[in-house]
Amino acid sequence: MKVKIFIVILAISLIGIGGYSISQYSKINTLLSENKKLEEQIKKDTQAFTSEQNKSDVAFKELYDATTLEIKELKATQKNNKKTLNLLTK
Repeated sequence: MKVKIFIVILAISLIGIGGYSISQYSKINTLLSENKKLEEQIKKDTQAFTSEQNKSDVAFKELYDATTLEIKELKATQKNNKKTLNLLTK
């Protein structure tokens, strides 16, 4: 009789452990799925950021080049103005 009770208690315990294990397995799968979604979102966000950064870099380069050209033109104009002023003041 004691052996039967022990076996029943053991069986109930194993069923409980099995149910707990299934529950934990389900939680792990849910977390892995959420992790995968987050990784995909991070990848998309990183690509979008990189794209925007590249656009920003191109815009900055264009602005820098235009500003550099304008400075060169202003220096040339200033040089010509000095020559003209020197000719006029002689």
